[in-house]
Amino acid sequence: MRLVKQSTAYNAMVFMTDATGHIDGATGLTLTITASKDGAAFGSISPTVTERGSGWYSLALTTTHTDTIGDLALHVTGTGADPSDLLLQVRANVLGDTLPASVAGNVGGNVVGSVGSVVGAVGSIGAGGISAGSFAAGAIDNAAIAANAIAAAEIANDAITSAKIATGAIDADALAADAVDKIHDDTIGDGTLTFRQAARIEVAALAGELSGAATTTVTIRNVSDSADVIVATVDASGNRTATTVTP
Repeated sequence: MRLVKQSTAYNAMVFMTDATGHIDGATGLTLTITASKDGAAFGSISPTVTERGSGWYSLALTTTHTDTIGDLALHVTGTGADPSDLLLQVRANVLGDTLPASVAGNVGGNVVGSVGSVVGAVGSIGAGGISAGSFAAGAIDNAAIAANAIAAAEIANDAITSAKIATGAIDADALAADAVDKIHDDTIGDGTLTFRQAARIEVAALAGELSGAATTTVTIRNVSDSADVIVATVDASGNRTATTVTP
């Protein structure tokens, strides 16, 4: 069944069969057409008819012909041809139409409402509602999470604590080399030294070569004895009054 939009012009093709052999198309006909709208009695209509060849004719139905929702039955006759019947169905809207504003608003509201219900349902999931066993292995990996998808501001204070990390969950192999470098290069104390620099100073102070202990200037070198790391100025009692460090 052909679908036609209400009050819209429509070109309906009809094949007229030769009345003698009842197989070949009948050409050169003058067609007489009657129509029934939504089950009403048949009445004569006069759409523009154009012969297309091989027994096919185009009926140019107007907005007046398609103004009633329901079945639109057409009975077509022509001298020397078998009668032909067409059944169209007139609808207010057909596939591909833009929805009316009122309908679109209702659809949009229902979609938004449904999404809101889903969000509310997710918010209602209690502790343990989603566990590691709920995800297939590899279901969520680095490639699935966009860069900056999770920012520091989106993680609550104390969201990750030592008590929430299983023993052995993070080991040396779990940290990339650049991640370790970033930790070592983070500043500590008053912000002038990094972890890496502080470690060099501590190792030198504990195990480096020392000179000038009996003078007012004490020098401590690195373990490899290739550079001065700590140079301290002391008084006669050995009190340190100034220190220069080169980590």
